[in-house]
Amino acid sequence: MNYLTAQFKKDLTSRKGFTLIELMVVIAIIAILAVIAATVYGNIQGRGRDATRQADVDAVATALEAAKTNGNSSTYPALAITQFVSGALPVDPSGDADSYCISHSQTVGNATAALPIIANWAATVACPTLPAAGGGNTAYVAIAPGTPPALTTAFRVCTRLEVAQTIYCKGNQQ
Repeated sequence: MNYLTAQFKKDLTSRKGFTLIELMVVIAIIAILAVIAATVYGNIQGRGRDATRQADVDAVATALEAAKTNGNSSTYPALAITQFVSGALPVDPSGDADSYCISHSQTVGNATAALPIIANWAATVACPTLPAAGGGNTAYVAIAPGTPPALTTAFRVCTRLEVAQTIYCKGNQQ
């Protein structure tokens, strides 16, 4: 009996390395942690891009409001790159050229057409075209220098948010 006990203790103390089961358990734990980390990192990046999109929409709306106020006008002037500190119109963080869309209306007589609210915006569509109040369609167009056109009395700037899968819009305040 002494010999078997001594041999068993010798085998336990001289053993080097890990068993296959131990290695597989460690690899499985590392894989689970990697999946969790990738998911969390992806959501953080998406929320950051969404925050940038919201700030860009706010910047466009603020630039239009400031230009109207500074020009002592009853209408909004067209966007110009000089209205932005960066010297350029905002660009979507993912590089999508048609991510920021603007719609506008002009006063005819004493009536200003209501701007439609975007309820659904398919990911494959650049800027949506929606039915307008009173018939016809109102197009949202990608923001660019010269938009909205002269004599605009109301506007709405919109973008799609990536993480929340919603639409963020900001309209005129004056």
